[in-house]
Amino acid sequence: MRVKEAVNYGLDGELAEILTARGVMGFNAVQSTAVKLGVFRGRNVMICSPSASGKSLLGEIACINSALSGGKAAYIVPLKSVAYEKYDDMVEICRTRSLRIVMSTGDFYRFPSDILDADVMILTYEKFDSMTRQIPAVLDMLRTVVIDEVHMLSDPERGPRLEGILTRLRLRARKNDIQMIPLSASIGNPHEIASWLNCALIESHARMVPLEISITVTRQKNAFIKEFLRERCSEEGQVLVFVARRRDAESLAEKLGEILKDHVDDEVGMRIRKILDNATGGDRSSLARRAFRVAPSGVCFHHAGLSLNLRRAIELAFRKRLLKVLVCTTTLSAGINMPARYVILRDLVVVRRTPDGMEYRRLGANTIFQIVGRAGRPGFDSSGHAYILVYTDQERELLRSVLFRDGRQTPRYENVESQLENGDLMEELLLVAIYDSEGATIDDLVEFLRSTLWGRKRPAIEISRKILLTGKTRFLDWDESHEISGEVVITKADGRRIEGIVNGRMCTISRNGAWCECSEFSKMRRTTPCRHLVGLAMYVAENLRDRIGIVLDGLGMGSALDFLMRGGLVKQIEDADITAFEVTRFGELVIKLYLRPRTAVAMHALSSRFSGDVYDFIRRFCGFLSEEGRRVPPQLHAALLEVYEGRISVEEIPVRFEIPPGDFEELIDYIRWSLHALRAISELCGYLNTSHLAGELLEVLSGGSGRD
Repeated sequence: MRVKEAVNYGLDGELAEILTARGVMGFNAVQSTAVKLGVFRGRNVMICSPSASGKSLLGEIACINSALSGGKAAYIVPLKSVAYEKYDDMVEICRTRSLRIVMSTGDFYRFPSDILDADVMILTYEKFDSMTRQIPAVLDMLRTVVIDEVHMLSDPERGPRLEGILTRLRLRARKNDIQMIPLSASIGNPHEIASWLNCALIESHARMVPLEISITVTRQKNAFIKEFLRERCSEEGQVLVFVARRRDAESLAEKLGEILKDHVDDEVGMRIRKILDNATGGDRSSLARRAFRVAPSGVCFHHAGLSLNLRRAIELAFRKRLLKVLVCTTTLSAGINMPARYVILRDLVVVRRTPDGMEYRRLGANTIFQIVGRAGRPGFDSSGHAYILVYTDQERELLRSVLFRDGRQTPRYENVESQLENGDLMEELLLVAIYDSEGATIDDLVEFLRSTLWGRKRPAIEISRKILLTGKTRFLDWDESHEISGEVVITKADGRRIEGIVNGRMCTISRNGAWCECSEFSKMRRTTPCRHLVGLAMYVAENLRDRIGIVLDGLGMGSALDFLMRGGLVKQIEDADITAFEVTRFGELVIKLYLRPRTAVAMHALSSRFSGDVYDFIRRFCGFLSEEGRRVPPQLHAALLEVYEGRISVEEIPVRFEIPPGDFEELIDYIRWSLHALRAISELCGYLNTSHLAGELLEVLSGGSGRD
């Protein structure tokens, strides 16, 4: 279908002319199907097709077209880097038609002053979620929402919040007629997701650029990569190499640079240096210096430890075809349009940094297809080639059976499953549901959860068990055989677990369950608490009241609504004819601060513990960050003190304390957000000293003056 023909299906005529002038002459098969289904006339359309099939471009056009008809449009993405790219793609056309476009990816409590006046918004999932809580009127203005990478529903960390976004949009769409356009390259159950979102489904496995995937057996993976590059030094096609660890990306890039440096002329090297210089300014970190040394050879590395500006500069140099090879981690696997003819997947695991160290996890089929799909980009290459490296023939055959349905390389994608039951985001979703309803009964909450992907196939009784009040805030009716003799010694008690020795037996209660080393617990098959766990629970109930929620959750005695009531976020409406609930002032503040309820309750407890000593405040605050699951460098306490005392600036921390700039950027954003929230909660609860300390440190970290 030619672009001008799409005017008959709802495309704005002037927009069609602009697209044609920019070289978009026609729509491919996937895009044409969406146009005929009514994507430019407000119909919900879900597109599941491979990378580089044109679905993102169609989503961008749909946003602009919707804004031209008078509605507000949002394009929401999982990553900041993708948001920057979408903004760059759309800004010129928007300005040509006098549309106001805004991008916002940063603080969850700050928004551009003109966001309500914007016609097109480019936002991360979390920023969109936060905005609709703080400025609910936006939902009444929205006409179109494009959801990029909707398969992120399966992500354990970000999936539940995305599911909450989509559930609220679904319910709001019934009365506001909001159009949803979910996009994905890898979903094994697209019909189920499309049905849930009430979308017409377009599913295609066809690629504009053919892709050949080879599973290659080699005992020496780096040697294979080096030889591969030697054979193709003189070719124009570029190469993306994916590895598991950051340090592997750096070292392999340096080794490949030695091979390629004689094939890159000085002018190209100077252009690469200029791009990196212009973008990074005064980045003096060891990572930046290492990247500057290797990049002029035509090879560089890319991972989340680099600063955002440096990552963007490296991506730009690669798009301009100045960099021949990019060695990267999975941070580059999705969303960003990177022109590569070849992709080599060296490692089949991903490394995730946790507070307890490094966690290795095997890549799933969907992630592998996201990675290999980077090969063969329209307008750059006529073909794409991907090489997945394995050590043995057995590993190759096993991987082939996991990835493909037949010998023709038809992808076997994994199903997208709800992650709402994992973690504590069920409580957050219920809190927002109660806030939106301004008085919700149990039946209302059950019906709301039945609208989620998690709840659509579950009976009402099972959903009720998740949210009903248990009333068990004390430990009663224990059998006399559970009488405890001997003392209880607490060995660890933080926001996630309680460990202790009860009558000589080691016990642990965490939010995920309980354990005791005694034979009694083993014989019970861990279905009921033993006498030692009961003793630990009773001790906590009497002596560590602020940790009681961990015990209730760990022993299966709590529920989502029970926690919200105990935490002071929700209360029962007085004088109501039926049992209904509403959020408290504290609960409303938590929603607008974009905090998880458990984090907010922990902040409330933290607020009451300070006497006025800033050194103690910073020490306890760093401990809180660690308890909340953040990976806190051991030198952070000293770094914050030096900034507070005016001895160094915030920008000097990564170099002074050798913290990777990318990690520090993410961490300092979280610290500022946490301090803002802690200040607000402390002020609401009357802990003015804590509010003052949090505000003072926030001002310093946000560019204010340090202490003399």
